[in-house]
Amino acid sequence: MTVAESKIMLLGLPEIATQLKEYGEFLAEFRRRFYDGKSSLTERDMDNVRIELLNKRKAIFDDLAQSYRKGV
Repeated sequence: MTVAESKIMLLGLPEIATQLKEYGEFLAEFRRRFYDGKSSLTERDMDNVRIELLNKRKAIFDDLAQSYRKGV
């Protein structure tokens, strides 16, 4: 993620770089909390975290697309 964050910062998009950093932190926490074989993990937990992951990723790409359309 660091390389991607750096490139986005060079493009003058610090808000998106922050989103990307937070997404990376979310993924790290995801890997710690949700793993195969965890007995307390429910299907509902996995569905909820999947939706959260998809929403975070969509927000990043939506903002990148908007910046791209503006010509940044």
